[in-house]
Amino acid sequence: MIIFKKFLDGYHKLKLKINPKNLQILYPSIKKIRILYKTNYIMKRQFLNLKVVLIVLIVAALSACSLENRIHGTWQITNYSEKGVDGSNANSVNIGTIEFKRNGTGVNNLEYKIMGTTKADKSNFNYTVGDKFVTINSDDGNTLAKSWIVIENKAKVQKWKSTDDGTVQVLELKKQ
Repeated sequence: MIIFKKFLDGYHKLKLKINPKNLQILYPSIKKIRILYKTNYIMKRQFLNLKVVLIVLIVAALSACSLENRIHGTWQITNYSEKGVDGSNANSVNIGTIEFKRNGTGVNNLEYKIMGTTKADKSNFNYTVGDKFVTINSDDGNTLAKSWIVIENKAKVQKWKSTDDGTVQVLELKKQ
């Protein structure tokens, strides 16, 4: 209706006489223009709504993949290796578990033999998580208490690296 009124206003400005017969001819065309206008408006709104939904989904998907969301729970340490600056290499498999609780604390239960020495470590710790690192802090002499660079961050498998006096340690974790 607004378009029809605007049409009539424009027609009056031109000081043309409105013939009822002309209006009957023009009215179906104006009605079609009005329908097209409404359709275009609806399509634009739907497209805008679709954009908003896609942005929300992308943000949700990216946040779900973050290290902080994936780390919680119990992880089996499937492989622990050390490479020394002197060329020495040591490797242990299935050395125990490490649990990360949502409150920033955790506990590890480790028993392994590395470079001929058997080590056992069951201790509590606090941890912080960044985009690409995990820092484990402990007063108990925890073997894993240091900053670890996250090399692989998947929902069920993770790989971490750290250095200690030139020795490179690698942890491979599998979610239980």
